[in-house]
Amino acid sequence: MTPPDDASRPGPSWPERSTVLIVDDEPMNIRLLEKILAPMEGVDVVSTTYAREAMSLFEVHRPDLVLLDLHMPELDGLDVLRLISGVVAADDFVPVMVLTADVARESRHDVLAAGAHDFLVKPLDASEVTLRVANALHTRALHVIVERNRGELARRVHDLEEDAVTERRRVAEEIRQLREVIDGPRLEMVYQPIVELRGRETTGFEALSRFLATPTRPPDQWFAEAARHSLRGELEFLAVSLALHGLRRITNDQFLSINVAPEIMVTSDFRTSLDAQCSDLSRIVFELTEHSRVDEYAPLLETMSEFRARGARFAVDDAGSGFASFSHVLKLQPEWIKLDIEFTRGIDHDPARRAIAAALVQFASEVGSNVIAEGIENEGEFETLIDIGVPYGQGYFLARPGPLSQ
Repeated sequence: MTPPDDASRPGPSWPERSTVLIVDDEPMNIRLLEKILAPMEGVDVVSTTYAREAMSLFEVHRPDLVLLDLHMPELDGLDVLRLISGVVAADDFVPVMVLTADVARESRHDVLAAGAHDFLVKPLDASEVTLRVANALHTRALHVIVERNRGELARRVHDLEEDAVTERRRVAEEIRQLREVIDGPRLEMVYQPIVELRGRETTGFEALSRFLATPTRPPDQWFAEAARHSLRGELEFLAVSLALHGLRRITNDQFLSINVAPEIMVTSDFRTSLDAQCSDLSRIVFELTEHSRVDEYAPLLETMSEFRARGARFAVDDAGSGFASFSHVLKLQPEWIKLDIEFTRGIDHDPARRAIAAALVQFASEVGSNVIAEGIENEGEFETLIDIGVPYGQGYFLARPGPLSQ
Protein backbone atom coordinates (compact mmCIF):
# COMPACT_ATOMS: atom_id res chain seq x y z
CA MET A 1 0.00 0.00 0.00
CA THR A 2 1.10 3.58 -0.48
CA PRO A 3 2.62 5.06 2.69
CA PRO A 4 1.11 8.21 4.19
CA ASP A 5 2.89 11.56 3.90
CA ASP A 6 4.66 11.26 7.25
CA ALA A 7 6.05 7.81 6.39
CA SER A 8 8.95 9.46 4.56
CA ARG A 9 10.33 10.90 7.78
CA PRO A 10 13.58 9.45 9.22
CA GLY A 11 13.14 6.14 11.01
CA PRO A 12 12.27 2.56 10.10
CA SER A 13 11.07 2.28 6.51
CA TRP A 14 7.37 2.02 5.67
CA PRO A 15 6.46 -1.54 4.58
CA GLU A 16 6.72 -1.69 0.79
CA ARG A 17 4.05 -4.39 0.40
CA SER A 18 1.17 -5.76 2.41
CA THR A 19 -0.49 -9.18 2.26
CA VAL A 20 -4.23 -9.73 2.62
CA LEU A 21 -5.58 -13.22 3.38
CA ILE A 22 -9.20 -13.82 2.23
CA VAL A 23 -11.08 -16.77 3.74
CA ASP A 24 -14.57 -17.30 2.28
CA ASP A 25 -16.34 -20.48 1.19
CA GLU A 26 -17.96 -18.64 -1.74
CA PRO A 27 -15.56 -18.39 -4.74
CA MET A 28 -17.65 -15.54 -6.13
CA ASN A 29 -17.04 -13.45 -3.01
CA ILE A 30 -13.32 -14.11 -3.25
CA ARG A 31 -13.21 -13.06 -6.91
CA LEU A 32 -15.15 -9.90 -6.05
CA LEU A 33 -12.77 -8.98 -3.25
CA GLU A 34 -9.71 -9.71 -5.41
CA LYS A 35 -11.15 -7.41 -8.08
CA ILE A 36 -11.79 -4.65 -5.54
CA LEU A 37 -8.30 -4.94 -4.03
CA ALA A 38 -6.44 -5.25 -7.34
CA PRO A 39 -6.04 -1.47 -7.90
CA MET A 40 -4.54 -0.95 -4.42
CA GLU A 41 -0.82 -0.35 -4.80
CA GLY A 42 1.48 -2.71 -2.92
CA VAL A 43 -1.24 -5.14 -1.82
CA ASP A 44 -0.81 -8.88 -2.43
CA VAL A 45 -3.83 -11.18 -2.03
CA VAL A 46 -3.83 -14.79 -0.83
CA SER A 47 -7.19 -16.61 -0.69
CA THR A 48 -8.89 -19.89 0.13
CA THR A 49 -12.44 -21.25 0.14
CA TYR A 50 -11.55 -23.82 2.80
CA ALA A 51 -11.64 -22.70 6.40
CA ARG A 52 -9.34 -25.53 7.48
CA GLU A 53 -6.67 -24.26 5.06
CA ALA A 54 -6.78 -20.77 6.55
CA MET A 55 -4.31 -21.45 9.37
CA SER A 56 -1.69 -23.07 7.16
CA LEU A 57 -1.86 -20.07 4.80
CA PHE A 58 -1.65 -17.74 7.78
CA GLU A 59 1.51 -19.47 9.03
CA VAL A 60 3.14 -19.42 5.58
CA HIS A 61 2.28 -15.88 4.45
CA ARG A 62 1.99 -14.06 7.76
CA PRO A 63 -0.63 -11.66 6.35
CA ASP A 64 -1.08 -8.04 7.39
CA LEU A 65 -4.87 -8.30 7.22
CA VAL A 66 -7.38 -11.17 7.26
CA LEU A 67 -10.79 -10.90 5.57
CA LEU A 68 -12.75 -13.73 7.18
CA ASP A 69 -16.23 -14.99 6.33
CA LEU A 70 -18.27 -15.58 9.46
CA HIS A 71 -20.48 -18.47 8.39
CA MET A 72 -18.65 -21.36 6.70
CA PRO A 73 -19.17 -25.13 6.65
CA GLU A 74 -16.85 -27.52 8.47
CA LEU A 75 -15.16 -24.80 10.53
CA ASP A 76 -17.00 -21.70 11.63
CA GLY A 77 -15.45 -18.25 11.17
CA LEU A 78 -15.43 -17.71 14.93
CA ASP A 79 -13.34 -20.85 15.36
CA VAL A 80 -10.85 -19.63 12.74
CA LEU A 81 -10.76 -16.26 14.48
CA ARG A 82 -9.92 -17.89 17.80
CA LEU A 83 -7.17 -19.96 16.15
CA ILE A 84 -5.66 -16.83 14.61
CA SER A 85 -5.79 -15.02 17.96
CA GLY A 86 -3.98 -17.96 19.50
CA VAL A 87 -0.96 -17.75 17.18
CA VAL A 88 -0.58 -13.96 17.04
CA ALA A 89 2.01 -12.85 19.59
CA ALA A 90 0.90 -10.60 22.41
CA ASP A 91 3.03 -7.72 21.09
CA ASP A 92 1.87 -8.20 17.49
CA PHE A 93 -1.18 -6.79 15.77
CA VAL A 94 -2.84 -8.46 12.77
CA PRO A 95 -6.27 -6.96 12.05
CA VAL A 96 -9.09 -9.35 11.22
CA MET A 97 -12.10 -8.02 9.33
CA VAL A 98 -15.21 -10.23 9.40
CA LEU A 99 -17.36 -10.65 6.28
CA THR A 100 -20.99 -11.16 7.24
CA ALA A 101 -24.57 -10.45 6.27
CA ASP A 102 -25.60 -11.00 9.89
CA VAL A 103 -25.62 -7.58 11.54
CA ALA A 104 -27.51 -8.66 14.65
CA ARG A 105 -26.23 -7.15 17.89
CA GLU A 106 -25.44 -10.56 19.42
CA SER A 107 -23.43 -11.61 16.36
CA ARG A 108 -21.38 -8.41 16.43
CA HIS A 109 -20.69 -8.90 20.14
CA ASP A 110 -19.54 -12.51 19.65
CA VAL A 111 -17.26 -11.57 16.76
CA LEU A 112 -15.61 -8.69 18.63
CA ALA A 113 -15.22 -10.84 21.74
CA ALA A 114 -13.43 -13.46 19.65
CA GLY A 115 -10.86 -10.90 18.49
CA ALA A 116 -12.22 -9.32 15.31
CA HIS A 117 -11.33 -5.67 14.66
CA ASP A 118 -13.91 -4.59 12.07
CA PHE A 119 -16.80 -5.71 9.85
CA LEU A 120 -17.57 -5.74 6.16
CA VAL A 121 -21.29 -6.19 5.64
CA LYS A 122 -22.58 -8.15 2.67
CA PRO A 123 -23.49 -7.26 -0.01
CA LEU A 124 -20.06 -5.64 -0.27
CA ASP A 125 -19.64 -2.03 -1.35
CA ALA A 126 -16.41 -1.57 -3.32
CA SER A 127 -15.65 1.92 -1.96
CA GLU A 128 -16.28 0.86 1.62
CA VAL A 129 -14.10 -2.23 1.20
CA THR A 130 -11.27 -0.15 -0.24
CA LEU A 131 -11.42 2.44 2.54
CA ARG A 132 -11.72 -0.05 5.39
CA VAL A 133 -8.93 -2.25 4.01
CA ALA A 134 -6.70 0.81 3.50
CA ASN A 135 -7.36 1.96 7.07
CA ALA A 136 -6.67 -1.49 8.50
CA LEU A 137 -3.41 -1.86 6.53
CA HIS A 138 -2.38 1.63 7.57
CA THR A 139 -2.91 0.75 11.23
CA ARG A 140 -1.00 -2.51 10.76
CA ALA A 141 1.89 -0.66 9.10
CA LEU A 142 2.03 1.85 11.94
CA HIS A 143 2.18 -1.01 14.42
CA VAL A 144 5.07 -2.59 12.50
CA ILE A 145 6.95 0.71 12.55
CA VAL A 146 6.29 1.21 16.26
CA GLU A 147 7.60 -2.29 17.01
CA ARG A 148 10.69 -1.67 14.89
CA ASN A 149 11.21 1.60 16.70
CA ARG A 150 10.79 -0.14 20.02
CA GLY A 151 13.35 -2.73 19.06
CA GLU A 152 15.72 -0.07 17.78
CA LEU A 153 15.19 1.96 20.93
CA ALA A 154 15.90 -1.09 23.07
CA ARG A 155 19.11 -1.70 21.12
CA ARG A 156 20.13 1.91 21.47
CA VAL A 157 19.42 1.93 25.19
CA HIS A 158 21.45 -1.25 25.54
CA ASP A 159 24.30 0.26 23.54
CA LEU A 160 24.18 3.44 25.62
CA GLU A 161 24.24 1.43 28.82
CA GLU A 162 27.22 -0.55 27.56
CA ASP A 163 28.93 2.67 26.50
CA ALA A 164 28.27 4.15 29.93
CA VAL A 165 29.77 1.09 31.63
CA THR A 166 32.79 1.25 29.32
CA GLU A 167 33.17 4.98 30.01
CA ARG A 168 32.97 4.45 33.79
CA ARG A 169 35.62 1.77 33.57
CA ARG A 170 37.81 4.01 31.42
CA VAL A 171 37.49 6.91 33.85
CA ALA A 172 38.16 4.63 36.82
CA GLU A 173 41.28 3.27 35.13
CA GLU A 174 42.53 6.76 34.28
CA ILE A 175 42.02 7.89 37.88
CA ARG A 176 43.76 4.75 39.14
CA GLN A 177 46.75 5.48 36.90
CA LEU A 178 46.89 9.09 38.06
CA ARG A 179 46.64 8.12 41.71
CA GLU A 180 49.45 5.64 41.14
CA VAL A 181 51.60 8.45 39.74
CA ILE A 182 50.72 10.92 42.52
CA ASP A 183 50.78 8.53 45.47
CA GLY A 184 53.75 6.45 44.28
CA PRO A 185 55.11 8.79 43.35
CA ARG A 186 55.90 7.58 39.86
CA LEU A 187 57.22 10.89 38.62
CA GLU A 188 60.76 12.15 38.34
CA MET A 189 62.31 15.38 37.17
CA VAL A 190 64.98 15.90 34.55
CA TYR A 191 66.60 19.24 33.90
CA GLN A 192 67.47 20.83 30.57
CA PRO A 193 70.07 23.60 30.51
CA ILE A 194 69.06 27.06 29.32
CA VAL A 195 72.09 28.51 27.59
CA GLU A 196 73.35 32.02 26.78
CA LEU A 197 73.89 31.41 23.07
CA ARG A 198 76.91 33.57 22.25
CA GLY A 199 78.97 32.44 25.21
CA ARG A 200 77.48 28.91 25.41
CA GLU A 201 77.19 29.36 29.19
CA THR A 202 74.43 27.68 31.18
CA THR A 203 72.40 30.33 32.97
CA GLY A 204 69.60 28.13 34.23
CA PHE A 205 67.71 24.85 33.99
CA GLU A 206 64.15 23.98 33.10
CA ALA A 207 62.64 21.22 35.23
CA LEU A 208 60.75 18.71 33.07
CA SER A 209 58.44 15.95 34.29
CA ARG A 210 59.03 12.34 33.31
CA PHE A 211 56.34 9.81 34.16
CA LEU A 212 57.40 6.34 35.29
CA ALA A 213 54.00 4.81 34.65
CA THR A 214 51.95 3.24 31.91
CA PRO A 215 50.67 4.05 29.43
CA THR A 216 53.78 5.70 28.04
CA ARG A 217 52.82 9.13 26.72
CA PRO A 218 53.99 12.76 26.74
CA PRO A 219 53.76 14.70 30.02
CA ASP A 220 51.24 17.19 28.64
CA GLN A 221 48.78 14.33 28.10
CA TRP A 222 49.16 13.24 31.72
CA PHE A 223 48.53 16.79 32.94
CA ALA A 224 45.54 17.21 30.61
CA GLU A 225 44.05 13.96 31.88
CA ALA A 226 44.62 15.04 35.47
CA ALA A 227 42.74 18.27 34.72
CA ARG A 228 39.77 16.29 33.37
CA HIS A 229 39.55 14.39 36.65
CA SER A 230 40.18 17.37 38.97
CA LEU A 231 43.64 16.07 39.88
CA ARG A 232 45.68 18.72 38.06
CA GLY A 233 46.43 20.58 41.30
CA GLU A 234 47.76 17.50 43.10
CA LEU A 235 49.90 16.53 40.12
CA GLU A 236 51.33 20.04 39.71
CA PHE A 237 52.06 20.29 43.45
CA LEU A 238 54.01 17.05 43.20
CA ALA A 239 55.91 18.18 40.11
CA VAL A 240 56.83 21.55 41.66
CA SER A 241 57.89 19.87 44.90
CA LEU A 242 60.18 17.45 43.05
CA ALA A 243 61.51 20.22 40.81
CA LEU A 244 62.51 22.38 43.77
CA HIS A 245 64.89 19.66 44.92
CA GLY A 246 67.07 20.73 42.00
CA LEU A 247 67.83 24.11 43.58
CA ARG A 248 70.42 22.47 45.83
CA ARG A 249 72.28 21.07 42.81
CA ILE A 250 72.75 24.22 40.73
CA THR A 251 75.04 27.17 41.35
CA ASN A 252 73.82 30.31 43.05
CA ASP A 253 74.04 32.32 39.83
CA GLN A 254 71.78 29.90 37.95
CA PHE A 255 67.98 29.92 37.98
CA LEU A 256 65.48 27.08 38.02
CA SER A 257 62.51 27.29 35.64
CA ILE A 258 59.39 25.47 36.83
CA ASN A 259 56.29 24.89 34.70
CA VAL A 260 52.96 25.73 36.30
CA ALA A 261 49.50 26.41 34.93
CA PRO A 262 48.10 29.88 35.79
CA GLU A 263 44.86 28.43 37.16
CA ILE A 264 46.90 26.32 39.59
CA MET A 265 49.34 29.04 40.63
CA VAL A 266 46.58 31.37 41.85
CA THR A 267 45.20 28.81 44.32
CA SER A 268 45.85 29.08 48.04
CA ASP A 269 46.85 25.40 48.08
CA PHE A 270 49.68 26.12 45.63
CA ARG A 271 50.98 29.03 47.71
CA THR A 272 50.81 26.94 50.87
CA SER A 273 52.70 24.09 49.20
CA LEU A 274 55.32 26.50 47.83
CA ASP A 275 55.79 28.30 51.16
CA ALA A 276 56.45 25.00 52.90
CA GLN A 277 59.43 24.31 50.64
CA CYS A 278 60.88 27.59 49.42
CA SER A 279 60.69 31.02 51.02
CA ASP A 280 63.33 32.63 48.77
CA LEU A 281 62.08 32.77 45.19
CA SER A 282 64.95 34.81 43.76
CA ARG A 283 66.30 31.86 41.76
CA ILE A 284 62.89 30.66 40.60
CA VAL A 285 61.36 31.34 37.19
CA PHE A 286 57.73 30.31 36.95
CA GLU A 287 57.05 29.23 33.38
CA LEU A 288 53.36 29.82 32.79
CA THR A 289 52.02 27.05 30.61
CA GLU A 290 49.01 28.04 28.55
CA HIS A 291 46.69 25.10 27.89
CA SER A 292 43.59 27.22 28.29
CA ARG A 293 42.71 30.88 27.93
CA VAL A 294 43.16 33.13 30.95
CA ASP A 295 39.72 34.67 31.43
CA GLU A 296 40.43 36.54 34.66
CA TYR A 297 43.81 38.27 34.74
CA ALA A 298 43.32 40.09 38.05
CA PRO A 299 43.92 37.06 40.35
CA LEU A 300 46.89 35.96 38.23
CA LEU A 301 48.50 39.43 38.23
CA GLU A 302 47.96 39.71 41.99
CA THR A 303 49.70 36.38 42.57
CA MET A 304 52.55 37.31 40.21
CA SER A 305 53.03 40.60 42.08
CA GLU A 306 53.16 38.73 45.39
CA PHE A 307 55.75 36.26 44.08
CA ARG A 308 57.81 39.00 42.39
CA ALA A 309 58.03 40.75 45.74
CA ARG A 310 59.76 37.60 46.97
CA GLY A 311 62.20 37.62 44.04
CA ALA A 312 60.45 35.36 41.53
CA ARG A 313 60.54 35.93 37.78
CA PHE A 314 58.17 34.72 35.10
CA ALA A 315 58.34 33.24 31.63
CA VAL A 316 55.57 32.85 29.06
CA ASP A 317 55.77 29.49 27.32
CA ASP A 318 55.13 28.81 23.62
CA ALA A 319 55.06 32.45 22.49
CA GLY A 320 53.50 32.72 19.07
CA SER A 321 51.27 29.68 19.46
CA GLY A 322 48.07 28.83 21.27
CA PHE A 323 46.96 31.45 23.77
CA ALA A 324 50.42 32.99 24.31
CA SER A 325 49.66 36.03 22.16
CA PHE A 326 51.37 39.41 22.29
CA SER A 327 48.32 40.74 24.14
CA HIS A 328 48.79 38.02 26.75
CA VAL A 329 52.47 38.92 27.08
CA LEU A 330 51.67 42.61 27.47
CA LYS A 331 49.28 41.85 30.33
CA LEU A 332 51.74 39.59 32.17
CA GLN A 333 54.98 41.50 31.40
CA PRO A 334 57.17 38.42 31.89
CA GLU A 335 60.92 38.63 32.32
CA TRP A 336 61.32 35.81 29.78
CA ILE A 337 59.48 35.03 26.55
CA LYS A 338 59.98 31.56 25.11
CA LEU A 339 59.96 31.19 21.32
CA ASP A 340 57.92 28.12 20.51
CA ILE A 341 59.68 25.16 18.90
CA GLU A 342 57.31 25.53 15.95
CA PHE A 343 59.21 28.68 14.96
CA THR A 344 62.67 27.45 15.93
CA ARG A 345 62.46 24.25 13.89
CA GLY A 346 63.91 24.90 10.42
CA ILE A 347 64.49 28.61 11.05
CA ASP A 348 67.86 28.42 9.25
CA HIS A 349 66.14 27.89 5.89
CA ASP A 350 62.75 29.54 6.40
CA PRO A 351 62.57 33.35 5.98
CA ALA A 352 59.08 33.48 7.51
CA ARG A 353 60.25 31.84 10.74
CA ARG A 354 63.26 34.14 10.88
CA ALA A 355 60.99 37.16 10.50
CA ILE A 356 58.73 36.00 13.34
CA ALA A 357 61.69 35.35 15.64
CA ALA A 358 63.26 38.70 14.81
CA ALA A 359 59.97 40.46 15.52
CA LEU A 360 59.72 38.69 18.88
CA VAL A 361 63.27 39.76 19.78
CA GLN A 362 62.40 43.37 18.96
CA PHE A 363 59.14 43.13 20.88
CA ALA A 364 60.90 41.64 23.92
CA SER A 365 63.48 44.40 23.85
CA GLU A 366 60.76 47.05 23.84
CA VAL A 367 58.90 45.55 26.82
CA GLY A 368 61.99 44.69 28.87
CA SER A 369 61.98 40.92 28.39
CA ASN A 370 64.48 38.35 27.12
CA VAL A 371 63.81 35.63 24.54
CA ILE A 372 64.58 31.94 25.02
CA ALA A 373 64.37 29.82 21.86
CA GLU A 374 63.08 26.30 22.49
CA GLY A 375 63.97 23.15 20.59
CA ILE A 376 67.30 24.06 18.99
CA GLU A 377 68.22 20.87 17.14
CA ASN A 378 71.22 21.69 14.93
CA GLU A 379 74.02 24.13 14.29
CA GLY A 380 72.16 25.90 11.49
CA GLU A 381 69.29 26.80 13.79
CA PHE A 382 71.75 27.77 16.52
CA GLU A 383 73.74 30.14 14.28
CA THR A 384 70.62 31.69 12.75
CA LEU A 385 69.15 32.44 16.17
CA ILE A 386 72.38 34.17 17.20
CA ASP A 387 72.38 36.19 13.98
CA ILE A 388 68.87 37.57 14.57
CA GLY A 389 69.67 38.43 18.19
CA VAL A 390 68.02 35.68 20.23
CA PRO A 391 70.06 35.72 23.45
CA TYR A 392 69.10 32.42 25.09
CA GLY A 393 68.08 28.97 24.02
CA GLN A 394 67.65 25.31 24.85
CA GLY A 395 67.42 22.11 22.85
CA TYR A 396 69.13 18.84 22.05
CA PHE A 397 71.89 20.61 20.09
CA LEU A 398 72.95 22.36 23.30
CA ALA A 399 72.12 19.70 25.91
CA ARG A 400 69.56 16.98 26.46
CA PRO A 401 67.43 16.89 29.61
CA GLY A 402 68.89 14.77 32.37
CA PRO A 403 69.51 14.53 36.10
CA LEU A 404 71.54 17.22 37.84
CA SER A 405 74.97 16.44 39.20
CA GLN A 406 75.13 15.74 42.90
